[in-house]
Amino acid sequence: MAVANPITMPKALKGPSRRAILGGLPAASAALLLPDMFGTEPPPVDEDIVPHPVLALPFVRQSTEAERAAGAPPRNFWSVSPSWTFSQDCDTGSRYARLALAYMSRHGSPNILQWSIFDMIRQGHRHSGIEIAYLSHFAGLALAAYTSSSVAAPGDFA
Repeated sequence: MAVANPITMPKALKGPSRRAILGGLPAASAALLLPDMFGTEPPPVDEDIVPHPVLALPFVRQSTEAERAAGAPPRNFWSVSPSWTFSQDCDTGSRYARLALAYMSRHGSPNILQWSIFDMIRQGHRHSGIEIAYLSHFAGLALAAYTSSSVAAPGDFA
């Protein structure tokens, strides 16, 4: 992953501060402008310290030593057990999405969404109502944000 190095300018040439500019943007737009602010890798694993708060999410778990020896990442961000009862699994998926959003907001970690999707893909199993409702919840929020006047670009709806 390439990390952009910030360009520094002499104080005489500096305009408004980054904080002032970002303060005027909706949170979603500010996050899009600063993707490296949140990093793109899951938090590191260190079993000698208190478990990472991300492990409180019901769909996240530590990989076992055997899984790690086989090449799995340290954490599995999509560890679910569907009931294969569609309505029950959809309820679970919606609940997981709400929990993920609460975690992302509280910890400033929007990457939970991408990590969970990457692990859905990596596992390659048949999708249940859990995945459908989880992704649908985020899609509905993205659509609502995009169609709001604070996020949509002029001319997008022409």
